[in-house]
Amino acid sequence: MSLDTQFVTLLSMIAMGLSFGAAFDTYNRFLKRAKRPLWIVFINDVLFWCMQALLIFFVLFKANAGEWRFYIVLALLCGYSAYQALFKGLYKKLLEMMIHLVLRTIHFFVRLGDMLLLKPVRGLVMLVVGMALFFLKLVIKLANGLFLLAMMILKALLSIVRVVCW
Repeated sequence: MSLDTQFVTLLSMIAMGLSFGAAFDTYNRFLKRAKRPLWIVFINDVLFWCMQALLIFFVLFKANAGEWRFYIVLALLCGYSAYQALFKGLYKKLLEMMIHLVLRTIHFFVRLGDMLLLKPVRGLVMLVVGMALFFLKLVIKLANGLFLLAMMILKALLSIVRVVCW
């Protein structure tokens, strides 16, 4: 293995140590272990560690065809330590800002959908219901008026018949 390949492998494994630290903090932020059943936490942990191992091996395979050396473990530990010492606080703040930004964006689109879709539909339904109730009341009042008119005509006819017959 050439010196260039060893140098690329060393830098890539340091970078993988840094990315592993960030991925581990992100994983712990979203998992919420206390609220989950133990078997779900176990499955998530196994999947996380398998994914990290596969990702590290993939990068190692791309860097030096998958040759395993002792300095690779040291480079991974060095990258993880550098993350813990230098970047952990900054990354956690950035992660919280990104989560907040994503949640605000989702909230914006939910409100936009409410204003553009639900409120107009609600307004149309209310308009149709209001118009139906208005016409129903109009028909009832008209029917009531016609009934009263028919009753007055019937009373007048009964009065005329009573006068003629008696």
